[in-house]
Amino acid sequence: MRSVRRPVTLLLALLIGTAGCSGETKSRLGARAVVKGKVTLNNVPQTKGTVVFYPVDPTKGDEQTGTLGANGEYVTSVFPGKYKVAVEPEYIKSPGLKGGMNIPNKYWKPDTSGLEIEVPSSGKEGADWPLK
Repeated sequence: MRSVRRPVTLLLALLIGTAGCSGETKSRLGARAVVKGKVTLNNVPQTKGTVVFYPVDPTKGDEQTGTLGANGEYVTSVFPGKYKVAVEPEYIKSPGLKGGMNIPNKYWKPDTSGLEIEVPSSGKEGADWPLK
């Protein structure tokens, strides 16, 4: 009888310990919103690099990125709020050297890019960046 009681007790303890666990981590900032868009330079889709979202108020969001795809499109998710945006070229061969895109370097940093966006809780489609 003792040999059956111990495994049953361990199983019961395991079930009680995992009750209520959904596998989802809740944030104090709420749910993220999906942002989709496209990066072009002089109407040409840019296919190598990253779009980076920097929260204007760091207590209300975190830095998030979206990788540029074949048509210059990207997808990411951020907490709702206001963001400064940078478009970073892909790193090549040696750290610190950037290449693979013709993006002017003013767009590489959020403080010089001039790109900003307000993301509502419903998300934002068509968050396009037509660079010149």
